[in-house]
Amino acid sequence: MTTTPVGLAYSSPVNFFISQAPPEGLPEEVKAPFAEVYNAIQNIIQSLVNQAGIGPQPGPNWSQLAGSSITLLSGNLNRFYATATENISFGGIISLVNVGGVAQVRNANATDSSRIADGFCTTTGGISSGTVGEVQLFSGVTQFAGLVAGTRYYLSTTNGLVSPTPATAAGNVEQLVGVGIDTTHLAVNLGNWIQH
Repeated sequence: MTTTPVGLAYSSPVNFFISQAPPEGLPEEVKAPFAEVYNAIQNIIQSLVNQAGIGPQPGPNWSQLAGSSITLLSGNLNRFYATATENISFGGIISLVNVGGVAQVRNANATDSSRIADGFCTTTGGISSGTVGEVQLFSGVTQFAGLVAGTRYYLSTTNGLVSPTPATAAGNVEQLVGVGIDTTHLAVNLGNWIQH
């Protein structure tokens, strides 16, 4: 059974230019209809955030969402909230890990098959070890400095980073992460990997 995160709060990157409640001082005979319209609009905005992923969930809800698949819906941005097992930088490539039956996140790297890439960190400022943060799974756009447009990037043997050259030493994992769009944006599209 799926449930909606607590409260009607939302975080939207779009300004809908409407308050959360009708203006004060309305005549009694129009208060109820106005309230219905405002409630409907707020529900639509919250649905865009919850169902389409246009914005992150409000920070106070993250601990309730940690390890839950409720925000992973077909057709949205695959926003996932989880506890970090180590410090993760903003934009860093992450790997999911099972900790006591709950999915948590850590830095991905290509050293071996234990930390394959599953997504990237979208929490501004990164995620500190032991705290809950937002990551995006499987595809999207993240940021790295020094990229070259049109260049394919692979998971690096350095935690959370990418490289234009795949890791091919014995035991390393070769995993395509994405392609450079410009000098700072990487279009991520994670898929299969092979171990050398």
